[in-house]
Amino acid sequence: PKCGFSSKMMALLEEHRVPFTTFDILSDEEVRQGLKVYSTWPTYPQVYAHGKLVGGLDVLNELAAEGELLSELKVSPEDGTPALEPVTLVSKIKRALQAERVEVEDLSDGCGSKFSVLVVTEKFEGMPLIERQRAVHESIKAEMASIHALTLKCKTPAQAAAAACRGEVEQAGCRRIGAFAEGATKVDASIRTGRGHGVAAFWPLARG
Repeated sequence: PKCGFSSKMMALLEEHRVPFTTFDILSDEEVRQGLKVYSTWPTYPQVYAHGKLVGGLDVLNELAAEGELLSELKVSPEDGTPALEPVTLVSKIKRALQAERVEVEDLSDGCGSKFSVLVVTEKFEGMPLIERQRAVHESIKAEMASIHALTLKCKTPAQAAAAACRGEVEQAGCRRIGAFAEGATKVDASIRTGRGHGVAAFWPLARG
């Protein structure tokens, strides 16, 4: 939505798993003005349930805070789609792929379910990347219908170990740079005496 209030309204409804449809009142000026008269409500967004106006964003926020949103909209908890929990994905992927490591991060932001998933299993040995991802999709086939975005990293144990090793090397490199930073005064001196080379030129001059 172009309107920030409308975006917040949609996020609130999605958070509570309320099924809904929308109409862009900016696309039809007649509807935009006529609805204000019909509802005797001067601002947007407006939410209707079963043909009756429930209110705007402030009203829905208050209903949600009081735990009355679903009852006011006449939506039972069973009508909404139950929230998909990361633990469900972890369990299903581990069991289906005999994975030794599965990490699931929930990146949902009010605009649908979004997850980042890392899977490490020996079953990926010799498999092309696309087949690895298909295997993960198949393992959570029932859940895929409610997932809006899924980022996958599919690794063999050897690949995961190599990635961890690279991370340790990078961290060691940062520690080494930090050690040089502590000795910045000596580097500054070499710059001032004309003995600075390359990397030394990146250090700030010491004061005093």
